[in-house]
Amino acid sequence: MEIDRQLRMQVPDGWTALTDNIPGLDIYILMIVPADTDLAELEPGTDRPDFAYLTVANLGPTRNGAESYSAAVMESDAENTSSYSDIVALDPVEVDDTTFYGYEGTLIQNGTEAPFQYWHADANDATYKVAIHADADGEFPQDLSDAFKSIDFRR
Repeated sequence: MEIDRQLRMQVPDGWTALTDNIPGLDIYILMIVPADTDLAELEPGTDRPDFAYLTVANLGPTRNGAESYSAAVMESDAENTSSYSDIVALDPVEVDDTTFYGYEGTLIQNGTEAPFQYWHADANDATYKVAIHADADGEFPQDLSDAFKSIDFRR
């Protein structure tokens, strides 16, 4: 699937890619959710979804690029102990000649806790954020990791 001539990503079987009118989540250019998702579950004010999902956002130009941005946001999230815990840096990952910088931890939202990974990369004169959220059991589906590793930024 190609998104707005910005990137391509392989959408795994059994998953659906949302690219327009994502309820309450219009900051994303892409969201990958299970194929049977009821979109009402994504509306603002609802509890965190029980299912795993992946999002991609174009953050626009950042002052010092993805590596510095990721480190600064990680530090900020680590200090926000009401919303995050167990924040640790991840080793950079190369995907199709693009370096992603990231961290992982636990997101605390609406009384539930679930693991996440946030990744940042520079491409197309912008910084992109890829977020992978685990399901209610704390599992990251391999399909979402594979989708992340299939990203190809259009140059």
